[in-house]
Amino acid sequence: MTAIDIIQAVADKHGFTLEQIRSPAKERRLCLAKWEAFHLLAERGLSQAQIGVLMHLHAKSVKVGLARYRSNAGAYESIRGFQARRAAENAADNDNYDGLTEREELERRSDKLLRLIARDLRRAAA
Repeated sequence: MTAIDIIQAVADKHGFTLEQIRSPAKERRLCLAKWEAFHLLAERGLSQAQIGVLMHLHAKSVKVGLARYRSNAGAYESIRGFQARRAAENAADNDNYDGLTEREELERRSDKLLRLIARDLRRAAA
């Protein structure tokens, strides 16, 4: 598989064209896809300068993108995977609230939201 094939596969996976992923655009979803492409190309032994040439970017931009990808430990691996997990969680939540009145359902959901916010605040403070 050539480097361009890898870039094309990442573009397809995230719903972009090859031209979009190689463009200077900085939309968040596009950057996440670019960083994944940087990571895959670097894993195959390409230097940051070589990746920069392929992606029409400066090597420093590639270095920053790789650092951001690695600092999130692959959190960007699949945006669609995250969305699928979120949809499954929401479906499970809906199953848990069957048979409740609308008010009871809202109370449970707000309790869950408050617990999630509290957890995030504890993590941020740590």
